[in-house]
Amino acid sequence: MKYLKTIKTCTLISIVIVSGCATSNIKENSTAAVLEPMERPALERQRFYQLDKKTGEERFYERTVVREDGTYSGENNNGCQYEAMGDLVSPALSWSGCNGNPKWSSGEHKNMVKKGEIWPLKVGNQVSYSYTQVNALGEEQAPTSMKCKVLAQVNIDVASGNHDAFKVRCTRRKSDWSATRIYYFSPELGVELKFVKSTSSKGIETDYEYLRTEDL
Repeated sequence: MKYLKTIKTCTLISIVIVSGCATSNIKENSTAAVLEPMERPALERQRFYQLDKKTGEERFYERTVVREDGTYSGENNNGCQYEAMGDLVSPALSWSGCNGNPKWSSGEHKNMVKKGEIWPLKVGNQVSYSYTQVNALGEEQAPTSMKCKVLAQVNIDVASGNHDAFKVRCTRRKSDWSATRIYYFSPELGVELKFVKSTSSKGIETDYEYLRTEDL
């Protein structure tokens, strides 16, 4: 697919997710004290409720099965099911029944290779994932990769309140197209506080904020 290159001028306030001039107004303040490195939260069978900032509606996703090797099965309120590594930022290993382009409503990421480590979260830590995408038609794409980096310690306001957090950015590029994922993880709560996904072609596609957790 070819994407038209355009030049736009944007007035940006607060934190900007650069994707076709779409912005997510996330005010980031400094933390009152330096945060200790954040260990990866224990993976348990839980349901996580979020506020969809684009629709104003409540949604959820859950971990339905957690395995000894660190992988887990998940599902969201729309019936999208997926298999994932335990890194919490890595691409899904496989998925099915998901919304969006029918060509990508199911698929898998084959031959996943991980290099580096961001856990425990500490500013500067980096990790990358290389893999081959296979769509719902069984078509293999060219090998690709996603790179993640812990950018900063920040204090933000989200739907559940005010929290200190580690900010992580993950980026995948293909020619002049790019996809960016921004995560904010709370050491105090041990959860993902906010998740914003954007692409250079569509702008912000996803903007979720943490509300609460339930054990399954």
